[in-house]
Amino acid sequence: MFIIGICDKDNDAGRIQTICTSICRNHEIEIMYHNFSDGDAVIHYCENRDNPRIDVLFLDIEMNGANGDELMDYVKKNDRIWKIIFYATSLTFVLQAFSHKTIGFLQKPVKKSDIEKMITEVWVAKQGNLKLQLQSDIGKQDVRVKEILYFEGAGSYTRVHVNTKNGKQKMLISRRLGELEQKLQPYLFVRVHKSYVVNFSKVMFIDSDLHMEGIQERIPIGRVYRNAVTRKYEELSLIHI
Repeated sequence: MFIIGICDKDNDAGRIQTICTSICRNHEIEIMYHNFSDGDAVIHYCENRDNPRIDVLFLDIEMNGANGDELMDYVKKNDRIWKIIFYATSLTFVLQAFSHKTIGFLQKPVKKSDIEKMITEVWVAKQGNLKLQLQSDIGKQDVRVKEILYFEGAGSYTRVHVNTKNGKQKMLISRRLGELEQKLQPYLFVRVHKSYVVNFSKVMFIDSDLHMEGIQERIPIGRVYRNAVTRKYEELSLIHI
């Protein structure tokens, strides 16, 4: 689940939500919205520890309620807000708003292309913090999504290739690749060949094959998968433009 918060004093909230819904539908991301009419509502939400963490907050810095400077400081420090996208009619506040949580700054009227790039960046970052529990040949193991390079089908089994701080490793799990593919749908894993499902956040470039971060071997692209693989690579390349 991807949780988006929108704090807005004008009429941009509806447009931002419509754009985010379209983007997340295209990327098959399940979403939930929390809309706030002013800064006080954001603070009230954050003070309730039972509320889920907001993955990204669109924050109109010119909204009513809590003082803009105070609200910026508050959301930058509060753990109920993970990432922030600031927007306003003027971007004179950019340096003041910057923090490790800040994904970017939007000037009104907001543009779909800018929002798509930022939303995709947050989604990719969120996946890096997630873990998958896999039943391997040595028992259940929690594996960070960002450490998985690719899955390789081996009959009734699947080899999981990971790259951790301790180096490259393999584990064997007793599930077919096709079964795993369904489990991996919420993440940036793409079927590129009948025998391979790849973590696309690790792809450096493609030609006749896939070239991946941290390994020398190339991953083949199946003929029937090539068009879909190329489209996905072009979509994700927008993040780094």
